[in-house]
Amino acid sequence: MRVLEVLIFILLVFLLGIGFFFFYQTLHPTTESYSLDKINLTEYNLSFHSNQFMPNMRFATSNITYLIDRACNIKKVGEMHDAFLQLSSVTPLQFIPVSQDPQINVLCSAPTTTSEELGGSNYYIAGEGGPTDVINLSGAGYLIRAGKVALYHPENCNQSKLALHELLHVLGFDHDKNSQSIMFPVTSCDQVLDRSIIDDLNTLYTSPSLPDLAIVDVQANLTSSGLLSFSLFVVNRGFADANASVLNVLVDNIQSKQYTLNAIHPGSKRYFAVSNLLLNDKPHSLSFTVSPAQGNDAAPADNRVDLLLSRG
Repeated sequence: MRVLEVLIFILLVFLLGIGFFFFYQTLHPTTESYSLDKINLTEYNLSFHSNQFMPNMRFATSNITYLIDRACNIKKVGEMHDAFLQLSSVTPLQFIPVSQDPQINVLCSAPTTTSEELGGSNYYIAGEGGPTDVINLSGAGYLIRAGKVALYHPENCNQSKLALHELLHVLGFDHDKNSQSIMFPVTSCDQVLDRSIIDDLNTLYTSPSLPDLAIVDVQANLTSSGLLSFSLFVVNRGFADANASVLNVLVDNIQSKQYTLNAIHPGSKRYFAVSNLLLNDKPHSLSFTVSPAQGNDAAPADNRVDLLLSRG
């Protein structure tokens, strides 16, 4: 009987020791970190010759809304419509009138806002028209959300030159040194719409308006008890909203977990973090993929990040 009690005591001590070991591991786990293996960020070709203020500037789509101020007389309204027609006849751009919240505001008086209120030396980047709301898309280009045209100088040509000049400023085009170009700082009636500007607009607006999701700034570590913690940012470098997106966690290239992220607007990023995700096995590699829940991504090649387990 005494021998049995001793054996039971030894067994209890053994089980208690195992329990204490796992309890200690939970409270004081050792961790191993993951190091970045590769991050696939698409290198956008923004080097094509363009006379824009910044490369790859465009509105979200080729359908651009406008509102002409009631103070504009019939002549000024006609000049603006002529400028719209000149561009829409040779590019994918279509200009759509609206009664409120336009993307392009057409004014017929000099701006009254002071340079101090705007925080700059000029009301526009150049001339009397230009973008007034631009978003940097983290290396993929620049999204124009709003612009203004001020038609307060008299038009002396049969075809609208001033309105077209200022409209091209709104579309992101700077002045040109060629005196025959419509974008020369001083307007004359013999100037023409440059073939290079037409080509640039066709290039910019032929590509569809899509979100472009990418994963950046990944941090991850794994405890000895198999608990994974990670954090990352998902950035939208595209010209359209990602209304919802799906983030996948792959362990040794096998999907382990899936999460749904809320909307990410162009030029914005969303922080996402998970603590103590239990993994069945100790992985050698860890990957994350992200994609729009619906629709396509402008650059699917940059939707994945791969990491390798670093053992110090």
